[in-house]
Amino acid sequence: MSQSSSRSSQVHFGSASYDDTEAIAQLFSDAFAPDPVWSAIVPNEQRRRRTVKSGFKSELEAGGYRYVDVARMDSGPLLGALNYLPPGATTPTKHAFAEAVERITATITSSGRRGRTHDAAVQSRRPAQPHWYFRDIVTSPEARGKGIGSALLRNRLAVVDEDPMPVFLESTTAGSRRLYERYGFEHVETLTAIPGGTVFIMVRPALRPTGD
Repeated sequence: MSQSSSRSSQVHFGSASYDDTEAIAQLFSDAFAPDPVWSAIVPNEQRRRRTVKSGFKSELEAGGYRYVDVARMDSGPLLGALNYLPPGATTPTKHAFAEAVERITATITSSGRRGRTHDAAVQSRRPAQPHWYFRDIVTSPEARGKGIGSALLRNRLAVVDEDPMPVFLESTTAGSRRLYERYGFEHVETLTAIPGGTVFIMVRPALRPTGD
């Protein structure tokens, strides 16, 4: 993705690197602490923060950072991140030990079972044809309300539209649903796989250039 910047705020948008792993994992942990679906999966906030951070960190260390766009100041902390999977890509394989622990946790703990049930339900709604999957878009507390999430979305959608394909995502709040609808996403289903874990399944159809 080409890197761009905002003249007024000097915010830069580009691809993440391995060195961003800790900062991205912390960003997700902070952003998802109040998320309604994550709250339904892991009700205890401290445990939820640890679970989110360790899970994302393990995935990022396994190569997932290659599928993350970030927004940052010239020399400041990360302001936001968009985690995606391009067509045909799969979630990076974690280290064998971490993968084994995760499987055991998903089986023997109630939060693990809830998470597995929710994820399986969402995955079953993904389109059959090749598509992009926008997994998460988050911003830091300091950057909320300043257009960072929208800018990350626009930047990645510009890449998508170079070779148009559908984009799939799940929205966890009415506010995020409205944001995605402004960028062409359509609400196709309201899904509740676990109590309190309602999400809006959304798809943005492939946008063909005018004249095709």
